[in-house]
Amino acid sequence: MPEEAEMNLELKIKSRIKKKNKDIQSLKADQRELEMKLREAQAGLQELEEMIKHIPGSGSGASDTSSVRKGGSIDKAIRALKDAGKPMYIDEILGALGTEVTSKNRKALSAQLNSYRRAGRIFTRDHPNTFGLHEWEGSENEPEAEEDDPLANQ
Repeated sequence: MPEEAEMNLELKIKSRIKKKNKDIQSLKADQRELEMKLREAQAGLQELEEMIKHIPGSGSGASDTSSVRKGGSIDKAIRALKDAGKPMYIDEILGALGTEVTSKNRKALSAQLNSYRRAGRIFTRDHPNTFGLHEWEGSENEPEAEEDDPLANQ
């Protein structure tokens, strides 16, 4: 009889082991499913964060100057525009920067400002070679439609 009791105990333990293995497999399947849902949610969040950067005046990219090198020409141009409080012609910006107004300097700064403008960041262009700041959108400083910069082609 003791042998029969040991066999019953062994069967009960094996049955519990089998049940635990099934539980573990089920939990692993749930884990994989949750990890997949998490990846999908993270991708969706990243997509939404990228989308909001392209909304004019959203404040989440258009006016973000955190990537601008402090003391560089872009930083100085931003400060000059803020000091003026209105859009400025490229020659005025160069003058405010203390840079000689030459064709070469005009083209160089205009190309830099336009690269930010085309990316929907920081600058707007109200008229050819007249730049404003995105943070002014909603006032009379609305940017005009995309067009080629006449100075860039000279």
